[in-house]
Amino acid sequence: MSTAHSPTATAPRREQIAETIRRVLADELGVRPAALAPEVSLHDDLAADSLDLAGVGIALEAALGIDVPLALLDRVRTCGELVEALVTVAAGPTEVPESVSAPLARVTISTPHGGGAITRTLRLTPYALETILADARRLGRGTYVRVLLAPRTPAEAFGHLALRFEPLADRGIVVRLRRATDRDWPGCCYD
Repeated sequence: MSTAHSPTATAPRREQIAETIRRVLADELGVRPAALAPEVSLHDDLAADSLDLAGVGIALEAALGIDVPLALLDRVRTCGELVEALVTVAAGPTEVPESVSAPLARVTISTPHGGGAITRTLRLTPYALETILADARRLGRGTYVRVLLAPRTPAEAFGHLALRFEPLADRGIVVRLRRATDRDWPGCCYD
């Protein structure tokens, strides 16, 4: 078993986290807390760049006593999304089956301009997933990532991975994520 985060937190705790986030954003970005409605874009409305968001992340870690991954700050676009993501992180770990947290997959990364491809069959642990994402980002625009999940992969894992691979599209990287059928996947490789 490994850990993932529960999507729920009590209402008072949630409001406390939201208020702390608004205060930190206001302090770090030099805006009024009243201007930080859930739909306000961190990039477009507040003109926050990656350096600003790194400072926000450090301040949020100190204020909330939690780790704020840089990947999370890259993924969120609005104040509301930031609150939702940090409420999930702050809710703490809960046990989930390994098939959800680290599903078995066959991953092919094709380089741009026909430069070659590499295929791996592995469990998508957090480390393996970050390595694949980093490889794709390093190869850049035009890279093609094909992720074929084992046929018995739960829907929760599919949804989680779709969110993790989504930011690559902003970099011009094509990702195709799908669950294999029995014909696509050799019987010897089932979970």
